[in-house]
Amino acid sequence: QDIFRASDGVHRTWLKIRMRHLSLLKKISILTNPLHWTVRFFDWFIFTRHAYKKIIAPSEFIKKDIMDNYGVAEKDIHVVYNGVDLERFNPENKKHYRMPIRKEFGYNEDDYLLLYVGTGFERKGLRCAIEALSRLPKETKLLVIGKGRLGFYRKLAEKHKVLSRIKFLGPVDGVEKYYAASDVLVLPTLYEPMANVILEALATGIPVITSRDCGNAEIITEGKDGWIINNPADSKEIATKIANAMRIVRNPEICLSARKKASEFTLERMIQNMMKVIFL
Repeated sequence: QDIFRASDGVHRTWLKIRMRHLSLLKKISILTNPLHWTVRFFDWFIFTRHAYKKIIAPSEFIKKDIMDNYGVAEKDIHVVYNGVDLERFNPENKKHYRMPIRKEFGYNEDDYLLLYVGTGFERKGLRCAIEALSRLPKETKLLVIGKGRLGFYRKLAEKHKVLSRIKFLGPVDGVEKYYAASDVLVLPTLYEPMANVILEALATGIPVITSRDCGNAEIITEGKDGWIINNPADSKEIATKIANAMRIVRNPEICLSARKKASEFTLERMIQNMMKVIFL
């Protein structure tokens, strides 16, 4: 290819992070899986053999990751942040969907509703979100949207005695309705180049909680439009950040700050920046 867009980040880094959280048997499974060796080979070949004219990274986080792992020159990597549809994801949605969605699932206005959106539950930290929920007051609830090993995570929720406080919805249509019904997006991801769901939440006017190993962390202003977790495997830290958020999350200023941040990441801006790279 002439332009390589590193939207999935560096596979070597993800495997290093993943191995920290696996049993010995699963580590052996990863090490012997030809898929992982193949993806790592492609990364190595593209970056070390200069099999590109330009590289686009979705965040400074991934740009640095590529440089650190493969010694790619900084001048070869251009950061182009993802964009979000500001019309579809809008604070006005709260007027239409907040209470209808809450009533549908038996929640009232006093419940604090956390939202998790993502496919790839292991990488995106659903386990830690569930464990953190067990440390929070019973009026804190969690909606889980996405595809994954639902049976495993239901059992985990049951183990931590929070299954009754979680709704596993699977993939859904009209995800904007669920942002509008929620108070905070929680994404304690282990490794994330740049999450569209974080931009969608901010555009809806709800703050986010994510980890430092997420490209979006570099755009978050702590305590204004989100909170950053240093260790996404630490459920106590996640619970503390959620508790901090809950104290101020319904302040209109938080909604305004989140929306203002999202407005910096329009689809139009993304396209313009992409075009600049292509025709540079």
